[in-house]
Amino acid sequence: MFNIKIWLQMSPKHLYRFWFEVEGRLKKESKIFLMLDYDGTIVPIAEKPELAILNPKVRLLLKNIVLRSGKFKVAIVSGRSIKDLKSLLRLKDIYYVGVHGLTVEGPNLKFTHREAVRVKPFIVKAYRDLAESLKGVSGVFVEDKGFTVAVHYRLAKENRRIIRERVLSVKAKYGCFRLLEGKKVFELTPNIDWGKGDASLLLLKRFRFKHFPIYVGDDKTDEDAFKKLKDKGLTVVVGRKRFSEAKYYVKNVREVWFLLQKLLSLP
Repeated sequence: MFNIKIWLQMSPKHLYRFWFEVEGRLKKESKIFLMLDYDGTIVPIAEKPELAILNPKVRLLLKNIVLRSGKFKVAIVSGRSIKDLKSLLRLKDIYYVGVHGLTVEGPNLKFTHREAVRVKPFIVKAYRDLAESLKGVSGVFVEDKGFTVAVHYRLAKENRRIIRERVLSVKAKYGCFRLLEGKKVFELTPNIDWGKGDASLLLLKRFRFKHFPIYVGDDKTDEDAFKKLKDKGLTVVVGRKRFSEAKYYVKNVREVWFLLQKLLSLP
């Protein structure tokens, strides 16, 4: 049965309807840690991962925020590999959080979860198995991210259920993975209780929790961060969701860009 009370508690509010209130809080914060997903957050979702190119104007916005180092720290928190993120963003003095928090790199920091290192040889094997199992399926792309393996099916004509069954078959073979289901992607990751939220807390802890976190993301994997940062900062989901751990939502990527402009104008 639909519970209206739960819906009201879990349904995010439109950020700009409450901007005066939110901005008032942000003006009181001397230090802010801005954490952003990449795909679907600062760039629109593309048919293929390599086509999700950052708008030069948005890159300049981010660069200018990074330059205000006394006020801001910036992290890009993504399911992509750090190598991929670096090539797409080409920004210095920011923190890159890759493969859903398993790896973190930035100024004077290089972290990889120990279990990800242990499981890596099995990722190589799982990638080969998935590539073989799905080689006849048109529109499917299997990606080895180093510490996870992803099956992108946005362009697939085959039934989603069939693709998922083949991924689950490989998962069962090794017994050391869990399945993440994102936007038109299945991903086998190390079977550990660690995600984007944990990596975000790791960054905040590094600076003794002196920064007010702002986390913006659009995917199911971002819910982990929304939940863990819920009572610590500002959480924003991209796209109107019926249920989300985020307190606020923005309608689309363009509204995220507008948020970056708003943040840059803070004193």
